[in-house]
Amino acid sequence: MEAWLSDAAWNGQEIPEGQQCSRHGGSGSTPPLKITGIPAGTNEIAIAFNDESFPLMNNGGHGVLGFTIDNKRFVSLPAIPGETNNLPEGVRSIAPHQATAEGYFPGTAYLPPCSGGMGNRYSVTITALELISKGRARLLDQIKVPLGRY
Repeated sequence: MEAWLSDAAWNGQEIPEGQQCSRHGGSGSTPPLKITGIPAGTNEIAIAFNDESFPLMNNGGHGVLGFTIDNKRFVSLPAIPGETNNLPEGVRSIAPHQATAEGYFPGTAYLPPCSGGMGNRYSVTITALELISKGRARLLDQIKVPLGRY
């Protein structure tokens, strides 16, 4: 499986201007992604948003979204607005972000980068899943893509 950021503003080095959380003056959304080489049997792509510089917000600490893909080998995932639970059809919140302070909109699906420009390193972990039944899933492949620093 391979993936890349499909908007040129997302260069993997620096978080684009305006894509940070509202607490720091932004109106961030998830970066649009293209994924190819998706294993046969995949019916959901999970995207975990990570702040690798802050352990409490790593490993999906900024939220985990699930995208229904119905056994496609290539997908283009759209940008999803941050700090909301109003998600488009075919997208679900697997785990909300873990920030709990009032200014971070606790419990919403995705929290954009919110380190205040301290140079924290952000990434996404992309997981191809085969949802089986009753909340069970089989992990088919997993990769990490850097988003940049903020």
